[in-house]
Amino acid sequence: MALITREEAKEFLEVAHAAQDLRIDLMIAGAQNYVEKYCGVAFSEETKVETLDGGGFALWPTRRPVLSVSKVEFIEDLTNIDTIEVENIRVADDQIIRTHRIRWFKGRNNYRATYIGGYKDADVPPGLKLGTLDMIRRRYDNRGGVSNQSVAGFSTGWQKFTEADFIAELSAFRKGGIIG
Repeated sequence: MALITREEAKEFLEVAHAAQDLRIDLMIAGAQNYVEKYCGVAFSEETKVETLDGGGFALWPTRRPVLSVSKVEFIEDLTNIDTIEVENIRVADDQIIRTHRIRWFKGRNNYRATYIGGYKDADVPPGLKLGTLDMIRRRYDNRGGVSNQSVAGFSTGWQKFTEADFIAELSAFRKGGIIG
């Protein structure tokens, strides 16, 4: 799923012609990729089977947000795998938690979880969309690669890309992102 459609971006950028469509499409793809990595979220819903480290009260799946969990298995060794009953686990704040405050056994890749993660089309928070659109606007306005311009006595400048306002907007959605 595209977080932002070309039509949404063109409306936000106030572009009425098709001459910039390819450039806008590339900016959308780049911005969505950046936001997914920076915020640690996914913009398409997907069933994922993942091995996770045990220890503590939570397992931390990588595809966020975590929408549901259908199976968790404890891998003691290659021949001994125990399934944990689904009614004994829950999802809270994108973590898989056992009910009754039971800890997960400590170990590296000793749990295998099957879950659905990623935003559904209608569930993407408006702040994520706005931050992404602001990023696209920054790239679009600065597509010549200059940081300062002046014409007829008027001048404007652009901040460094990572110091922009959209970073502050996106930071509210950041958990476990890998950039910045």
